[in-house]
Amino acid sequence: MNSVQTVTNNLAVSDSYLDALIDSLQDPIESASYLTAIIEAENPEPELLPLALHDISKALDKTGANVQSLEMILQKQGAESVYGLVDWLKGFGLKLTVTVAETLTKDNKWDFKEIQGTTENIQTSNKLKSRITVLEEELVRLRQELDGVNVKSKFI
Repeated sequence: MNSVQTVTNNLAVSDSYLDALIDSLQDPIESASYLTAIIEAENPEPELLPLALHDISKALDKTGANVQSLEMILQKQGAESVYGLVDWLKGFGLKLTVTVAETLTKDNKWDFKEIQGTTENIQTSNKLKSRITVLEEELVRLRQELDGVNVKSKFI
């Protein structure tokens, strides 16, 4: 690999670094981690996301066809661009997901007000699971009773 400088959107990047990055991004897990790091950055730089997507396209798309579709997606607005990105990522075996954020206060303590809704959802879910278990047990009991009635009626 050479060490010539390439200028990409006013950012100087050595070709050897770029080659090594593209090589590492051929692993879908590395690609997913790379995108996650860009998206979840504490101080996001919006211009980095399109660059990261192009890097992933170079690494995973041997035909180059997806670069054109990526350009079209990046020009779209609102939900159309989000769904376009979701479909584009699927083409590489990747997916866009949403999860509950882990929220800490300034002194690194959990912000329980923030996650209280999640706790309530878990409690509700556990109550529903318990109720389903009770209903399943009742269903088994009723089937056994019904089977007993059917057995008796055969002998009458």
